[in-house]
Parts: sequence; C-alpha cells; structure tokens
Amino acid sequence: MAPFKVIIVGGSVAGLALANMLERYEIDFVVLEKHENIAPDLGACLGLLPNGLRIMDQLGCYEKILECSVPLNLLNSYDENGDAINKMSEVGVWMESLFGYKSLNQDRQQVIDVLFNNIRDKTKVHTSRGLEKIHPLPNGVKVKTADGSVYEGDIVVGADGVHSRVLDEMQRLAEIDTPNSKKFTRDNFECTYRALVCIGPRPKGIREDEGIKNCRKGRSHLCLSGQNGKWYFNIFEKTEHKTRGSSIPRYTKSDAHAMASAYANDILIPGVTFGDLYKNRTSSMLLPVEEGVLPRCFYNRIILVGDSYHKSTPLFGQGGNNCIVSAAYLANKLHSIKSYDSKPDDELIQNIFQNFQDTRHPETSLIATLGNRIQRLDAFENPVMKFINMKVLPELSSHYIWHAMAQAHTSTWLLDYLPFPSPSHGMLPSRNEIWLKPQVRCGKTNKVWMGLLILPLLAFSAIFWERNNQSPLSSVDTASRLDNEKAENLYFHLLDTAVTGFIAIESNRATYSMKLIGR
Repeated sequence: MAPFKVIIVGGSVAGLALANMLERYEIDFVVLEKHENIAPDLGACLGLLPNGLRIMDQLGCYEKILECSVPLNLLNSYDENGDAINKMSEVGVWMESLFGYKSLNQDRQQVIDVLFNNIRDKTKVHTSRGLEKIHPLPNGVKVKTADGSVYEGDIVVGADGVHSRVLDEMQRLAEIDTPNSKKFTRDNFECTYRALVCIGPRPKGIREDEGIKNCRKGRSHLCLSGQNGKWYFNIFEKTEHKTRGSSIPRYTKSDAHAMASAYANDILIPGVTFGDLYKNRTSSMLLPVEEGVLPRCFYNRIILVGDSYHKSTPLFGQGGNNCIVSAAYLANKLHSIKSYDSKPDDELIQNIFQNFQDTRHPETSLIATLGNRIQRLDAFENPVMKFINMKVLPELSSHYIWHAMAQAHTSTWLLDYLPFPSPSHGMLPSRNEIWLKPQVRCGKTNKVWMGLLILPLLAFSAIFWERNNQSPLSSVDTASRLDNEKAENLYFHLLDTAVTGFIAIESNRATYSMKLIGR
C-alpha cells in the first residue's frame, strides 16, 4: 500500500510550515510553488508573535529566525502633530515574561528561506508549478500543473494565498456536482482599508528595537525596525467604499505614488515626515487590506489553510502567525490517521476536514475581528475611538494591555507529537499545555441549570416570607420555633447552593467572554 500523501499547493508560510510538520511526522508530501524562486522578494515585513514562534521553536526554526530578525522592545504612539500619545517602553519585557517570546520583525522572504532550508528532503519542493487543474480520483486526487506535470495524492492542501487557484478549483468542481453552486466564492473577504507597504533606511535617532505608531483621522502609520538599519513603514488608509470578493481592487505603481504624495506631509515623529521616508525607499507597493474568513474551507479531498481561508489586517500582526497555527492543527489531525492499516476513506477525510473547520473558523474569525477593531481605533473612525486612543489607552499600563491581548497569543495549537517548548517560556500556557479543559456549555443548557437552581430558592423564599408574615400566636411552643429555625437554615443553605451553582456554571463559560452566561 502506497503511503498517505499530501499535495501542498503554494510555497507560502503556511505551505512550507505544513511541509516541515509533515516531514517531522513522517507523512509523505509534495510542495508545488508557482514562482520560479521559492522565496521571491515581495518587499514586505512579516512579524512573528508568540503563538507562531512556539510552533517554529518546535520545528527547530526559532534560532534561525532570531539570526535574521529584530525584537520589538519599544512601541511609541504619536498624533498628527508628531506629539507623543503613549510610550510603551517594556513591550518586549512583557511579551517575553507572559508568553515566552518577543515580537520579531523580518522580511517575509527571510521566514520563507528559514522554513525551506529546514526541510530535509528538498526534492519534494517544486518551483514553477502553477496549478492548472485538480481531478478527483477514487480515494484520492490528481493535480495537473501549468507545465504539464501531474501529481497524485490522498488530499490537496491549498496554501496559495488570498488569490487561491485551489479555491477556484473547489468552486469549479462544486459546480460540476451541483450546477449554479456558489459554495466557494471570495465574498466573505471584504476590504475597507488599503495599505502602502514600504521599506527603506531607518531614520536617525530611532533605536533598532523601536516601533512607531502614528494615529489620525482616516488613516494610521505603523513603522517597525529590521536588521542592518532597515525600516518597514506603512500607511493604512480607509477606502471610500467597502468592496468584497472579486470587486476588491488591484493597485498600480501610479496608485501607490499618488497615495504617497497625498500624505507626504504627515508628521510621524518630530522632524520626520512620511515624504522624507518615501523618497529614500528601497521598495513599495499598494495593497488592499482583505479581511474575513470563508464559511467553508474544504470540498471532497481538498482543503484550504492560511490566507486562502482566513485573512486579517497586517496592522494586527497575526496574519502569518495564524497561518502557522492552522497548519499545525491540520498536521495534528493528519498524524492521528497515519497509523491506520488502510488508506483513509472519504468519510474519514471529511470528518477531519470538518473538525478543522469547526475549530479554526471561530478562532480565526476572532482574530480578524480584533484586528479590524484595532485598525478602526487607530484611524479614529468615530469620536469615541479617538477618545479611547488619545485619552484612555495612554492611561493603561502595559501590564493591562498585554493581558487583554492574551487570547490572541495563547489560543494557539502546538504540534502534539513533537516536544513542547520549555515550560519556562512564559507564564501563560498555550491550550495544549492546559490539562483541565472545561467545555463551554450552550446557552440552553445554562438556562436549564439556572432554572433548577433558582426555582427551589424562590419556593423556599416564599415559604420563609409567609412564615415571617403570619400573625403572632399567643403561645408558641418549642417545636414551632425549631421548625422556623430549620426553615431558616434550609433557606440559607439553598441560597449558598444557588450562588455556588452560579459560580460553577460561570467558571465553564468561554474564556475572555464578556457575557454573563453562555456564549
């Protein structure tokens, strides 16, 4: 029997991370990348955060990432006049103490290089292999690439980004099975912002481990340091209209220059404007900021991971990390079936894919929502957001802010079948490291339990009230007094039970939920 084989379409962060994971799990794979170079220079920064770095550490990539990155230790915020709003001088200290890792900035190309070089059998990675067609087979799939090459495997994983050809093929196959089907459109990806992403030399007076945010109405700037004096500087601008799916625009170099000219006089910090940085840039590109999660990520034996499935604003920094986490979760599920005596049938594959979707859809949706809120907050979308950014956040300590961000960094999935990072790496564990995992009850169950607790309490409250409001008797014997004392004791016992029961139910609600009961 041929070994279980995974065809990964796309040599992206998600695709190469998954390839590393499958290799460690001794699961056969092949990677098909459309570009001639596995790590094309796309001129973009990729920040790695604790949830992604924990997995990179398991894969043996962490030390290599440290060699090509710069940690973020200081993050300063400024207003439109270049005046300081907030200075967070212990960002690195807090992140490392809470989560075990600092935020690391580097080129996307460098992360791809590290992941590729970490693959032991590089003959399984093929470039210039753009996807042409996916053909279903009995208990398998066949992939044909633009150069005429053909690959067969058990499943296809689409890790080919937001403009996924794998997604197109899923839609084509769905229409063959069900005419006029619209299961796999990009309409859940929406765009309300666009980003001018640039790289150039770091301004004088800026520390190597320093980052800058500049907030103003309708747009915001984010600048981060890289190695060897590199400076990643970006503008996030609110668009005039919200667009979705295929209507999301593509931008040209002239669009980028026009946007840069419009905001050339934006003062980022005292003595430095955006125009000063832009004229010394080494690269720049204008991109739509696509956000959202597709409602479905699989069809038959084809599944999407990474940006082809979920997108969030780069302002939040979770995009690449989220891709790595999704790859880890899928790898764990595939490892669970590799020891089967026979090839997994369609039903088993569908169950695995459904579990992946049921788990990752709410998690990635939360990340996308949080990122969107931060983006809107930084662009002062309304007076309340401006007040929060200018007056409230500066008064909060770094301790409070990073604890509030804990869910994004700790709700990661590690690789179950590789050694976990040292427990000394941070005070807050990832979900794999938590032994007791209470499950969230549905709202109906909570209501039933609360009813069972409250009804007896109300009944005995009524009895107690009636007893205390009866006309006093001329002679009350000892037995009656004892009955009253028993009733009072029972009443307070039930009150204690109800309160304890309420706390017990509340302890089982969703973590970080702001609702009192349930989801």
